[in-house]
Amino acid sequence: MVTQIVSVPFLVLMVAAPMVVTGLPLVVAFFLLRDAFYSLSMPIRNQISMELTVAKERGTTAGMTHMAFDLGGAFGAGIAGVLIGVEAAKVDIGVDVAEFLPAFVVAAALVVIAAAMYHVFFQGWESRLRRAAATPETAD
Repeated sequence: MVTQIVSVPFLVLMVAAPMVVTGLPLVVAFFLLRDAFYSLSMPIRNQISMELTVAKERGTTAGMTHMAFDLGGAFGAGIAGVLIGVEAAKVDIGVDVAEFLPAFVVAAALVVIAAAMYHVFFQGWESRLRRAAATPETAD
């Protein structure tokens, strides 16, 4: 969705800005902006998923959707740890911000891919529903 793609520059700036300018408040501002833009489309996505689901299956659909996000977060954290590649002993002496860049770039790419896939799968959905509603059913 568009708002998720708009969140990508803020995601990259969260890790790129500290390489140029020091200061946690700037990173916090980018984090809040990224989260706001990314989350802005969630109510619409939830509404669409409920409209596409038969009434008796909506609870299951909501649960499966929530599970998919939770699993993505769980596996994403592990994959980010591998991409960052910081050993536990090294954390005590400090970690260079540049070591986080690959994880953030992969995360940004995944957000763009997911938003593009969402667009491909659901583009024209509303117009198809209108056409289907306008077409009279014929009795055989």
